[in-house]
Amino acid sequence: EKAYTAGERIESNAAVFLASSGTDISRLDVNGTVGDARSFGRSESAADDTAKTAMRFNESFGFTVSKIKVFLKKAGAPTDSAKVGIQASSGGNPSGTFLGSATLAGSSITTSQVEYTFTLDSEVDIVKDTDYYIVFQATVGEDNVNYYVAGGDTSVYANGGSKGYDNGGWSSESTTNDIVFQLLVSTV
Repeated sequence: EKAYTAGERIESNAAVFLASSGTDISRLDVNGTVGDARSFGRSESAADDTAKTAMRFNESFGFTVSKIKVFLKKAGAPTDSAKVGIQASSGGNPSGTFLGSATLAGSSITTSQVEYTFTLDSEVDIVKDTDYYIVFQATVGEDNVNYYVAGGDTSVYANGGSKGYDNGGWSSESTTNDIVFQLLVSTV
């Protein structure tokens, strides 16, 4: 019986058993205290308002993602939902097409940073050494009073950074304002 470590290649036709059939293997980026990182669902009337936000990630091994855990809070009382999902990279930005996503009603989100689990509507196969984005957006509109804020920290995640979308384009990537995320993996 061989014990595997994270990132180690598993040979074709090898049998792998998890401690429990309900166990998720996680990729986690929590390097400090969770605070506010980037807002989303805001109207684009001011320079710091963002309709969408994203966190790029890139891993050295392939796996399949079934859920994403993130920290969120709301400002005001959004009547729509927060949508979180994974998009491929296209030209150094999110592609605009969700590979898998999930929503959570704004009425279910608190006004302080809390961890939420989003179960994707489709599992996403992550190819090693390839850029992907976790994208955050409101499902209906943009509002400067009622919007969402993704939780983050100021520690540096070595394999990615965050960016916001406003005024028709994506901003440059910030590597000092990480969005905290956890990918729950169904297969490696």
